[in-house]
Amino acid sequence: MIDTTATRYKFKSFAKDVHVLDGWQEFLQACGLNSFENFIALTGEVVDRNSRSVVHRIKLGDPPRIFYLKCHKNYMKRKASAFFRPEPMIYNELENMMHYARAGFDALDPVAWGWQRGKGGGNSFLLIAELTDFTSLQTFFDDDLVMGSVKKRQAISNTLSSGLAAIHDAGLAHEDFFTWHVFIIGSPLSGYKIQPIDLERSEKMGKMIWSSFRIKRKQLDDLASLHLTVPWPLVSFSERMRFFHDYRIKRGISGSGRKILKAVLERAKHRGGRRKFKPYGVAMKLRT
Repeated sequence: MIDTTATRYKFKSFAKDVHVLDGWQEFLQACGLNSFENFIALTGEVVDRNSRSVVHRIKLGDPPRIFYLKCHKNYMKRKASAFFRPEPMIYNELENMMHYARAGFDALDPVAWGWQRGKGGGNSFLLIAELTDFTSLQTFFDDDLVMGSVKKRQAISNTLSSGLAAIHDAGLAHEDFFTWHVFIIGSPLSGYKIQPIDLERSEKMGKMIWSSFRIKRKQLDDLASLHLTVPWPLVSFSERMRFFHDYRIKRGISGSGRKILKAVLERAKHRGGRRKFKPYGVAMKLRT
């Protein structure tokens, strides 16, 4: 079972092979979702797909609300903490949500999840409610009112550096810290807050010595991923350096930070050849 200690989350058994976030039972029943098969049969706009996974954007309820349904087939992971027994990647994502919640990032609502064991691992699903009143960091860069305000730009940068520092201080590495996986809520007056999404590949530092080195490397990748997906020249070199300086101070990293910055830029250059980074302008600049 998922460890929800020190979080706001509480899961309840709902049907055979299905658990729900407490408080959502009546809503799901009203939508006719009473079994594992009901959830798996849901379809909507496909927003992501690969050989083992498909993500649907669906509407449920009256008035309709937006949810994302992630369905996996034989998508398993073996961890030492589970004595290397195969567990669905859905478990991994839920456990990561709990790690982030304990670090102060608990805006996500994992409404329901389930695993039906079978040959090769079996089928599993995760139903997540859409974040309301949040806007992706990527969308902010397309907003002329935000980009035209020095105050708003600085406030968002400060919130982002604080958020990423808190994530890393908690021993977490996101792995896919792209601008479209970072959502923001608030205003310059009330203050901003971030919520990372798509936590499936996130990792938490373990107790072994080697785990510390592994997480630190992956945290460098988080900084590199963010650098590669923040558009150039919309966000200048000086703004990027200010963000890095703030991040370093908030993490209590002494010295000039040149060694870390060099490592981040090397990781960004190494990863920047991927097609998905080219539209943002940074990758090509690093490779020239």
